Amino acid sequence: MEKEYRTEQEVFADLENLCKEEGFIYAYSILCTRDNFMTKKLGDESLDSFQGWYSPERLIRNELNTLQGLMIKRELELEPIDTDRIMDQVVRADSLLKEIHDSMTFHPENMKSMVDSWERGESFSDSLYQNPSMLRETIFYSSESAYDFQYKEFAKLKFFHDKEWLSQNKGFDAEEAVLIVDSLIELTKYNIENLHSKKMCPSSMLDVYKIDIEAIVSKTNLSDEKIDSFINAMTSIKQNTNFNCISDINEAKLTPIVKIGSHYYLFHHYTLLEAIYESPMFWIRDEDKKYLKTAEKNRGKYTEDLTKSILIKVFGENNVYSNIDIFDEKKSKTKIGEIDLLVIFGGKALIFQAKSKALTLQARRGNIDILKSDFFKGIQRAYDQAVECSVALHTGAVILKDENGDKIDLNTEITRYYPITITSEYYPAITFQSNQFLKRTSDYNYINEPFVMDVFFLDILSEFLDSPLYFISYVDRRSNYFDTFISSSEYTILSHHLKTNLWLDGKYNVGFLDESLTADLDDAILVRRCNWQGKKTPTGILTKYQNTFFKKIIKAIETKDYEKSVDFGLSLLKLSEETINDFNLAINKLVNRTKQDNKTHDFSLFFEDFGLTCHVANITNKTEFEKASIRLQSHMEVKKYTQKSKFWYGVLVNASNNEAILISMMDSDWKKDLEFEKNIPQELAENKQAITIKNFRKEINKKIGRNNPCICGSGKKYKKCCI
Repeated sequence: MEKEYRTEQEVFADLENLCKEEGFIYAYSILCTRDNFMTKKLGDESLDSFQGWYSPERLIRNELNTLQGLMIKRELELEPIDTDRIMDQVVRADSLLKEIHDSMTFHPENMKSMVDSWERGESFSDSLYQNPSMLRETIFYSSESAYDFQYKEFAKLKFFHDKEWLSQNKGFDAEEAVLIVDSLIELTKYNIENLHSKKMCPSSMLDVYKIDIEAIVSKTNLSDEKIDSFINAMTSIKQNTNFNCISDINEAKLTPIVKIGSHYYLFHHYTLLEAIYESPMFWIRDEDKKYLKTAEKNRGKYTEDLTKSILIKVFGENNVYSNIDIFDEKKSKTKIGEIDLLVIFGGKALIFQAKSKALTLQARRGNIDILKSDFFKGIQRAYDQAVECSVALHTGAVILKDENGDKIDLNTEITRYYPITITSEYYPAITFQSNQFLKRTSDYNYINEPFVMDVFFLDILSEFLDSPLYFISYVDRRSNYFDTFISSSEYTILSHHLKTNLWLDGKYNVGFLDESLTADLDDAILVRRCNWQGKKTPTGILTKYQNTFFKKIIKAIETKDYEKSVDFGLSLLKLSEETINDFNLAINKLVNRTKQDNKTHDFSLFFEDFGLTCHVANITNKTEFEKASIRLQSHMEVKKYTQKSKFWYGVLVNASNNEAILISMMDSDWKKDLEFEKNIPQELAENKQAITIKNFRKEINKKIGRNNPCICGSGKKYKKCCI
């Protein structure tokens, strides 16, 4: 029998009636405790708790806020109610929220709309974004963009220059607000941890969330007046009468504290931190139009300053430029572009255009035209500016000036441009929307595909990929897979990359990544930022290959001496695990042979876009180094010529200390040179076969004869040594 689906509004009406029932607040406190907390034993490094965090059975924050928003539509009282009835309310709430979600996606009208769209030849994403209900679904159920500690850290920075206005008009500033929330979190954790020692009953569960104002005063040393001002500013006083569908403005999100009688309750510290990060701008808009322009200027400065500070941690101060004006070289007073943040490293230019545009209410409701308008203002315009600036820089006929009007000389040839849009606001489903709405250019082969992110993601990205090469490598790969990997969150894609190296087999067109893949990243970031027990780095690309030649070469490329070899490093980081293992094995074998016979040994490899020659020699002084360098250079020239390659790289390894002591690069278009051919040594001239990874793998995995010298360099036969 075909299942009957009710409309979203029919289910919403039933949910509202449930939330208005006597005693529902007790059921709500149970749901919050069940789905808002996770426990982790000291020394436990398992990810079980995080896997449960992504369970479809768990209510997400927006769903819990919906229950609270409907609950406060009537005067709340603490009516006595029996436990069985409370548990029945819990079950019904779960059921109705699931039904609402199903009605958005599986209702016959929505499914028919999708099928009709497919029959017209439209793609899945096109059909999705033509349906307001499904559009609302992607926004309402989108992943959270920020960790709670980021809201705490960044709110203080965001409103640092508005401290005076906030203190005078609201009675507290952002730093004091965060201090109060910290004390609330600490008290709630204490209540949760001690819950088991009390007799379990509905009231004890609710008391977990009761705000103890005297305790806050004691912990913060703030005045009663400041704390009262904060509590009042964040307490729902309206009855939320305009909250009539899940996409409407919900007072429970704007003012998460609930007052019942003479007591105050906070069920979601995350929602309160989110409100602290977002609400001050709304207060200023509503209360002080004169100050609004200053506040907006401060917000733009915050976005740029925060982005700059994060990038400097990765690339160093000398490689990061901010507020750059681009002028026409011939018409020096004609400005043709502005770059908010520019990173230059190894011939790569990362162009960040910062925006502070949030998604409006009508867009959240599924109004496709408003959604597109918001996207254009917040994302598209920034991308277009980044492309325009890339084109201007590439022409070379420009003058760059900083915010003080001083000229900037980049002193480097830029070979690749990466346009990056970054926003300071939480923008729901930003990855999905970028895939669908962003109009990209394909007119310039030197401009990469775009990357759209927020400051929260940039912060986490720089936490793990904290070296220039690894950072640029991810930006390069993620942007090239712009619409190939489908996920509700950039964090999921990053987590997948940290574990397996972002890559999709060419036989597939698209890869879908489940949000549960983020568990490893979540766990590691809480270990790093919140002092959890566990692994600071997910097992994967950052933990493998430690102390191997592959890792040593990557580190060498990141030094200033080898910035020009960044392309080589990017290519190495794209290699498969099997190829990297073969590469390390080959060098190890050559090192052992060199230690054994004190001769130079080498191998060459040809990849799709470049070639590589590796020499291993015993080098103990400057003269030996110079001779070895010349020998490597000559070998590279011959290999590059015989393989007709544009790029060829060379690595010189010193067997005496197991270090890569030279990385060399050749970059030039191939052309026939009869004179050069005459001087190629005969053995090299005859060896024109391209050594592929497949052939290379066979060669290095050949078995060693029992009577051959042992590869460890001991001088003994293999059968009497390491067999």
